[in-house]
Amino acid sequence: MSQENIDLVKRSIEAYNGPDFEALREVSHPDLQLDWTESRGFEARIYRGVDEVMGFYENFLGTFEEVELEPDRFIESADSVVVPNTAHIRGRDGIETVARALWSLRSAIA
Repeated sequence: MSQENIDLVKRSIEAYNGPDFEALREVSHPDLQLDWTESRGFEARIYRGVDEVMGFYENFLGTFEEVELEPDRFIESADSVVVPNTAHIRGRDGIETVARALWSLRSAIA
């Protein structure tokens, strides 16, 4: 795993936080998958392909006033970068919450 892959993951997080869907699409592999099956929220399923994932992100991020993903650290593991993170979320009603999650991105991205 190279610094280049970690930088790519950092750019994708910056785009997610924008949100800048065009920039996020540019750094995503066409075969991108998002496993949202463990979500207690809406639309829990696996999203396959960059179009499905971007559609999910647009819908999910559009639901809230603000979502800011804060990476805790970047862990290199075989061909992946694992990113434990904290999401600070503010709803349109002003209610704020914090969610802990994990991103795991393989070096095959972009």
